[in-house]
Amino acid sequence: MSPKAANSHDTFFKQLMSGPQNVRDFIRCFLPTTISANIDLASIDYKDREQTTRRKRKFHLDLALTCQLKGHGAPCPYLLPKGDV
Repeated sequence: MSPKAANSHDTFFKQLMSGPQNVRDFIRCFLPTTISANIDLASIDYKDREQTTRRKRKFHLDLALTCQLKGHGAPCPYLLPKGDV
């Protein structure tokens, strides 16, 4: 795949996942039910994409989301959808 085509796919995926309803639909449709059934889809929240390493170097994530697990009230680790996998 050419770099331009790969970048087009990446851009499309980021745009698609920038909509909360699209993220909920993606989780429902593509994650195994044993996982998706335990995610409180209404709690999905977008996080700041700028992160800092322990050595104080900044970097940006393509997309970072958090959510709650049903019945636990515990936060789910970051969801980091990756469009070029």
